[in-house]
Amino acid sequence: RSHSFVEPNPKRKLNVQFGDAIELIGYDVAPASPRANQPMSVTLYWRALAPTDKPYTVFVHLLDANNQIIGQKDAPPMDGDAPTNTWVAGEYITDSYTFSIAPNAQGDAVLEIGLYEPGTFARLPVFENAKAIGDHLLIRGLMVER
Repeated sequence: RSHSFVEPNPKRKLNVQFGDAIELIGYDVAPASPRANQPMSVTLYWRALAPTDKPYTVFVHLLDANNQIIGQKDAPPMDGDAPTNTWVAGEYITDSYTFSIAPNAQGDAVLEIGLYEPGTFARLPVFENAKAIGDHLLIRGLMVER
C-alpha cells in the first residue's frame, strides 16, 4: 500500500495520543444526525508518530446514556489493509468504520474509541494534552434519533 504524508482535514480536530506511536488528529461522523436501525460511519484520521511492532485492532463503539453498546465495529485499520505495524513515522491514515445502530436506540450517545492487541485484548493507554485519560477516548455530544 502507498503511504500518505499529506495531512488530512477532518471536520472535528483532535490531538489524542494512543501509546507512544499513534495520534488521532480528528474524526468525521456521517450522518450528522444518526438514526436507530440505520448505518453510521465514523472516519478516524491517524498520524503515525513512530513505528510500532504490533498490529493493533481499532474499536469504535457507540454507547447509549447507560454505557450500553448500541453500535460497534472492531477491525484493523482500513479493514486490515493498513496494519499498525506497517505504519511509517509521519504517515497519515484515513480509516473508516461503518456499523448499524441498534433498532431501539434513542437519545444521547457517546463514541468510544481505542486500540488493543488482538491476542491479549490489552488496550493502549490514551493521552490528551499529555495527560493520561485511560485506555479509550470518549467523544460526547451525539444524539440518536428514531
